[in-house]
Amino acid sequence: MDRSPVTSPLKRPAPEPQHTGSGAYRLAQRLSQSPSARVYLAQAVANGETVVVKQPASSAATEHEAILLRHLNGKRAPLLLASDDVAGQPALVMERLAGRPLLDLVRDDPQLARSARFRRILDGLAATLAALHAQGIVHGDLKPDHVIVDHDDDVRLIDFSAAAFNARQPPGTGDTAWLTPGFAAPEQFAADSLPDQRSDIFAFGAVAFWAATGRVPPQAGDGIDVRAGGAQLRDAHLPEDLSALILACLQPEPAHRPRGAAMLRDLLAGGASAPPETASARASAPDEVPPTLRVRRRRIATPPQDSAAVGGGGPGRRRNVGRLMLWLFLLALVAGVVTIGVWQGKPLYEKHFKTTWLIDSSGKGDAMSLVEAVARAGDEVTFLLAPGEHVGVVVQDGRYRIQPSESDAAPPVILAGPAGCLSVINARLTVAGLVFRGTGGEGGRACIEQSGGELNILGSLMENLSGPGIVIGGGANARVAESTLVSIGEDAIRIERGSVLELHGTTIEQAGGNAVTVKSGAALTTRGNRITDAKGTGMLFTQGAQARLEGDLIQGSAASALEAASGAQVEARDVTLAASSGAGIFLHGGSRLRMAESRVIDNGLSGLFADGAAQVDMHDSVVTNNGEHGILCLSAQAGRLDRNSIARNGGYGLVLDPATRVDIGDNSLDANEAGPLMDARESPGEDETGGDETDEAGTE
Repeated sequence: MDRSPVTSPLKRPAPEPQHTGSGAYRLAQRLSQSPSARVYLAQAVANGETVVVKQPASSAATEHEAILLRHLNGKRAPLLLASDDVAGQPALVMERLAGRPLLDLVRDDPQLARSARFRRILDGLAATLAALHAQGIVHGDLKPDHVIVDHDDDVRLIDFSAAAFNARQPPGTGDTAWLTPGFAAPEQFAADSLPDQRSDIFAFGAVAFWAATGRVPPQAGDGIDVRAGGAQLRDAHLPEDLSALILACLQPEPAHRPRGAAMLRDLLAGGASAPPETASARASAPDEVPPTLRVRRRRIATPPQDSAAVGGGGPGRRRNVGRLMLWLFLLALVAGVVTIGVWQGKPLYEKHFKTTWLIDSSGKGDAMSLVEAVARAGDEVTFLLAPGEHVGVVVQDGRYRIQPSESDAAPPVILAGPAGCLSVINARLTVAGLVFRGTGGEGGRACIEQSGGELNILGSLMENLSGPGIVIGGGANARVAESTLVSIGEDAIRIERGSVLELHGTTIEQAGGNAVTVKSGAALTTRGNRITDAKGTGMLFTQGAQARLEGDLIQGSAASALEAASGAQVEARDVTLAASSGAGIFLHGGSRLRMAESRVIDNGLSGLFADGAAQVDMHDSVVTNNGEHGILCLSAQAGRLDRNSIARNGGYGLVLDPATRVDIGDNSLDANEAGPLMDARESPGEDETGGDETDEAGTE
């Protein structure tokens, strides 16, 4: 598949002529080409940064790998910079990794496996696999050119086109699949097989075997010739524990391999740090690593029966022996069916019939973790979490509910890790009565991240995060109700890319960024929320966002309580915008606000500041005790202010600059320190005085 995006020289085709992509990147040099993808070095037009551009063969493959890379967010994999058209084709734009492929390290140093560094590299590879598996990801195509080793011997993996999420195959997998002979586990060649982390364990052993012996593991029927492999490892003069570990990983039966990548690390830590001094060097060059191929996978069939005659003697004896053999065959067949039924019945039941799972890390439930349960369960399931701490999971393409197993006990806690708490991809998920808690290790990832599908968060608590709280994108529909988000490191809630959120009865306190950000055509509906002490803006609407607010309190924001920009449209009724350090309301960039029966009070700057062709319609509202003007309109292009009480503000009650085109109705402008009205327009409309005492003040 694709060759590694690395900074070191590789054996690559000659550079192609430069041509400009349809976007911000210019393709510079082709790294590899296969039926599944083309991979290039490229440069960002804006700043000249060197990046790697991968063009998968289909848009479905592009989206699949983009979802995985976004989820990993540069942890143990390249950071995805963009997913866009480049040179007229869907492409992934990734960082260029620092390091070299294990393939090149072994070619340059045939004795690498005889050094202490080899064990460190294997430990780094096992750590990377453990991190992927903990997030429900199986790489599926692990081989030496997909393993990138940096100067500190840390390992990252590339090419996730064959990877799977939570036992779900990548696009196009069925009777055929992309596999690398010699490195793919035997079970991967069977049609209808599900992705399993033990396949990656097999590939780990195959990679280590190739690095140690220079040979692809020897094949025997449907698996590895373990005896021949053992002989080759002995010739490589590895420490006995390392040879035993590699052979254990290469066992044809998945159940006979080490149980997980964490066990690999334990086994590696317990062995010798270097091989014996008497070991001889491997003289020959290593085998070429086979390419990844589109392989037709076999279906398991009943073994053919032997039609030859059994035994000797006369016809009667042959008939008796034949009857005996027939009965023995039927008995064996029945026993086999029963055995297969017992062996396969439980997974089939779990996948297709079991709808409720108890998750208990002590081993007293149906599964010990959400990751394990999601991998084994079907697509319409309720997960009951026992009290205690749990690790999050990725859910995809199903309908799930996660809730406590005991209503009268302390709520279960889902801890945020490098991938956050929950990642929802085109699934319908409801979580109720849970606690989501930061650990400091989430590295800027959202606690809950949704792309497509539906999400309901009910009666839950989210606290002490270093990154965002909830990020909703990909056209998703979401609802957050009767919940609390407190001490969130960045935006508490972010809605983007055409998604829709209903936010009801929820408290958001001490957001490190904005309490709520709505952008990129997303929409928000609120009712009865309490938002306090955001270090950014209380609610920010931009890039064509739409919102309908009712009965909310937004108080104590470090910037504005409410900001609308870049064509956003906001309707608000019965809201309170109070005690922000900036303006109560800041409108600019062609945004529009319609507000009624609301209160804008005690803000540090003006109550309402409309600029940059903003439109404002405001009536039956109170604007009072703000640090500067009550309402300040600079270049506001349309709207009407009517029946508002604008009083006791630090500047004028109402300021209109010459470019403003807002109609002024009957407003009360009492006790503002600088005066009721400063109207700098050339020709105010006839109905804009709105008062009996003066033709300027508009006072009652």
